[in-house]
Amino acid sequence: MGQIADIDRGALQLRHDSVSVADILRGIRPVLQSDAERAESVLLFDLAPGPARVHGDRVRLQEAIASILRAAIRRSVPGSRNTIELRQDAGEIVIIAGDLALPTLDVDVAFAQRVIAAHGGVVEQRPARLCIVLRAG
Repeated sequence: MGQIADIDRGALQLRHDSVSVADILRGIRPVLQSDAERAESVLLFDLAPGPARVHGDRVRLQEAIASILRAAIRRSVPGSRNTIELRQDAGEIVIIAGDLALPTLDVDVAFAQRVIAAHGGVVEQRPARLCIVLRAG
């Protein structure tokens, strides 16, 4: 809970580098695939070409994105086919997790959502998909 309080107070220091979201997803892909196998589901990736860059703390963003997606994958329906897509549109970078739901809040997911918010983003449930939306930059 200490890190949540730190980020809420603005006391958690975040770097502001140019970060490739595609590189983040490629970096966490093996662990997400492993989680999908344990959940007896299939996980596919569709990473759009292009820069898909944000300004932020690469390590914190990677941890946050991984935490949210891993929690959602672990709760997926056995036998399901889920797709992680990366799209860039109108100044936004959107990670779309098709057929996955926003996980029930636990401490890790709550902290991850705050890290995303600290980067000007939001985690939201849309019909039949979980979306992590970040400002392009």
